[in-house]
Amino acid sequence: MKPFILSILFPLICLGSLSQNITGSWQGVLLANGKNVRLLFNVTGSTGAYTTTFDSPDQNAFGLKCSKTTFINDSLILGIAMIQGGFRGKWNGNDGIAGIFFQGESSVELPLRRLTATEKPTPPKTLVKQQKPRTPFDSLSEEVEYDNIIQNVHISA
Repeated sequence: MKPFILSILFPLICLGSLSQNITGSWQGVLLANGKNVRLLFNVTGSTGAYTTTFDSPDQNAFGLKCSKTTFINDSLILGIAMIQGGFRGKWNGNDGIAGIFFQGESSVELPLRRLTATEKPTPPKTLVKQQKPRTPFDSLSEEVEYDNIIQNVHISA
């Protein structure tokens, strides 16, 4: 009888521990200067050794490192030294974190929701410009010359 009960309980316990995973991308929206600004926290790692980066896609900022990530029971605490702020929240065990974003003396409620891989914004691709442009140019070009009689200098471009 005991092996039968254990064979049923053990998989259920394992499934329960798998669902307790804080890792992933979490997004919230702040109202700043009359505009909505998305904040994303990207939590990686495992129990006792989490690290986090944060993104602000609306400000074109990606991959900024959080100075501290602590996850105990259902509480997530993120320190962001570069902005003298962070985030404190309580995870619901699934796809939401109710919390507060703080910076300096200010704080504001910031509920987070878990994003899927397809929902996560990607950084803009950097435009590669040619270092030695070739004709024909996209703009008008004209040769110009200037003589500075006082300094006895001839300039041309």
